[in-house]
Amino acid sequence: MRKMVVRGPGNTYVVSEVAGANLKSIMFNQEGHSRAVNSIDWNPSVRHTLASACLEKKIKVWDVSSTSMIEQEKIEHVSSVSIIRWMTRQQTIIGASSLNDSQIYFYDTKHKYRPKGIFKGHSDVVKCFLYDPN
Repeated sequence: MRKMVVRGPGNTYVVSEVAGANLKSIMFNQEGHSRAVNSIDWNPSVRHTLASACLEKKIKVWDVSSTSMIEQEKIEHVSSVSIIRWMTRQQTIIGASSLNDSQIYFYDTKHKYRPKGIFKGHSDVVKCFLYDPN
């Protein structure tokens, strides 16, 4: 059985169990942020772990292995978050872009108080980025 998460209205999440192409059941709805969620991403290396980001300058890491979402980590970002992506094969590294600058910030969830690195070089706001899965 696989899990699917979607952003609900405002700052809520809906986590469901999926079997094949069929929605099996809605497991729970939960508020996660105080402002609208902009991005969510499953951790490709750690089962039942997802991250979410929002306008309130926060990235949250969640354990969704039970019947509720349990907040594991909270990262304070420099500004409102546009998009987040877990780094492939690096289970604690997450990248984030902002709504008001042209950089991608990399955080280690184990050392979350400052970025591990910053990728510079774009001339406009970064609206999407992906990692090479290899």
